[in-house]
Amino acid sequence: MKKGKIFLGLIIGLLSISPTAQAVDWWEEEPGEKAIVDEIKIDNEKHQAYRVNWENGNMEVMAGATADIKIAVNQAHAVSMATKTARHLAYEKLAETVAGISIDSNSIYDRELMMDANLKTKVNALIQGAKIVKEEQKNFPDGSVWVEVILALDMNGKKGLSAPTTKWALKEGRVKEEAYLSLPEEKLPPLDEEYSGVIIDAGGLGGRPAMVPRVVTENGQVVYGEAKVGANYMIREGMTGYAGSVEKAQAQKRVGSNPLVVKALRVEGSNKSTVVVSSEDAARIIAIDAKKNILKECRVVIVLN
Repeated sequence: MKKGKIFLGLIIGLLSISPTAQAVDWWEEEPGEKAIVDEIKIDNEKHQAYRVNWENGNMEVMAGATADIKIAVNQAHAVSMATKTARHLAYEKLAETVAGISIDSNSIYDRELMMDANLKTKVNALIQGAKIVKEEQKNFPDGSVWVEVILALDMNGKKGLSAPTTKWALKEGRVKEEAYLSLPEEKLPPLDEEYSGVIIDAGGLGGRPAMVPRVVTENGQVVYGEAKVGANYMIREGMTGYAGSVEKAQAQKRVGSNPLVVKALRVEGSNKSTVVVSSEDAARIIAIDAKKNILKECRVVIVLN
């Protein structure tokens, strides 16, 4: 008996819907200037889409499905079947989206979830607990029904992706302390202003966002990495903010009213999320941190475009 059999497919083009009657959703919009910071990918064959908004710190996925009206007992049954299928596809797409996100410059979730059972358990729980932000049903004259579901997952906060990621990143011994740049007080450069945070302009270098990025010197010493941050700040705020321009970075509260802006030299790592700065700028960042704890409090924004 195949009563529960669901037929999925791209049927929007087969249905007579007036384009002007439909609001433009995010997966139908042009990515524009935020193509790196705000990634939007669409799979028209499966009618699925995802958006990872690094600037706002969240991700959303959309999935749509229909049901065979010849199999459905009635209209309510058709709606129920389509809804269940759309939800299933949305959760599946969300898991796939998380798996493709970079944790640091050499790791993505897909690989780490296979190696770390604890991380896998916690991330799967977050995915299953994702918020349903929209569930839209469309009925058509022939009796068919189409259901679209949008799920959202925060990247930061106790209920966000940063919570299990922080515990993974702060594993004892993962990063050796000697890898970090350390300067005695007498070698710290004088500061001409009271800085409230730091913006690292890596625009035009092909950099990519990650949950646990690093800032390093030309010699490879770590200026800013997971061992420098406070776990509570990293969970609540995320290790770093991202913006599509210096102006947008300056508007972020995390860097305060007078952030230092430095220009990155290049990006490194297989995921292109390690940012290299000059030795002089690295020393200035360390000097600001000595006075304001900007690194511990994650008051860092990286510009990508």
